[in-house]
Amino acid sequence: MRTNHVKEKLSRGEPVFGCAAFGVANPEIAHALAASGFDFLLIENEHWPMSLESGQLLVRAARAADITAITRVPDAEYHLVARTLDTGSEGVIVPRVETPERAAEVVSWARFPPEGQRGCGPGPLLYDYESVPLPEALAHWNRNTLVVIQAESRRAIECVDELAATPGLDAIMIGPADLSISIGAPHDLDHPEFVRSVERLTAACATVGIASGMFIGDLERIRRYMTLGMRLFVVSGDLQLVHQAGRELMGKLTTIARDVLGGDPAL
Repeated sequence: MRTNHVKEKLSRGEPVFGCAAFGVANPEIAHALAASGFDFLLIENEHWPMSLESGQLLVRAARAADITAITRVPDAEYHLVARTLDTGSEGVIVPRVETPERAAEVVSWARFPPEGQRGCGPGPLLYDYESVPLPEALAHWNRNTLVVIQAESRRAIECVDELAATPGLDAIMIGPADLSISIGAPHDLDHPEFVRSVERLTAACATVGIASGMFIGDLERIRRYMTLGMRLFVVSGDLQLVHQAGRELMGKLTTIARDVLGGDPAL
């Protein structure tokens, strides 16, 4: 059965980088991202209309391409976490977790007994179609399932030490848009309170030996946050990559046309 390479790398203190499938449910996106060198594909189920079935098609493709599939679920509820993991996703990112009690519940929903309370109904994809005794499989899945919560509010930051200390939690990620809105400075990532929040979260995670991370595409900020100790980054999305590459290509083509034809051709 599959080893979660993202979880392994994080446990060694290595950085991991992922790209989100927001708008392209075609399984080929998993192969393209794997070939590009990304560590993981994030299947986005919180803000975009990705169905569970579409997500599983991406999970299958990710396994075939040997890239880790992680899913951001819509909310902190048992059926969202457990069913998503039953599709074969190798981890979950759970948004809007604000209390240690809810963090402990999230972990329990992702782990089989005796480590948690996840119900057992595994399909063949979880086994990778191998014949493995159930006790061995349960222990393997508990070891290899990545559990991440998001700190997205002032309230979450205020109790981040307790959140980070949750047994079985692998990482805490900052949702920069929602956190900045919560502190009254929408997307001002240089606001003093936002900066303090990032520093406080990374320190809390480092103290207990779990990873910290963020959804961020700015390379200089990634460098800055990595220096603070962050290791888990979602750096872009499928449509963002297409848009960015398209703009860059069209800029170069417009320059060529201008050089060759003169003037400012309308392309």
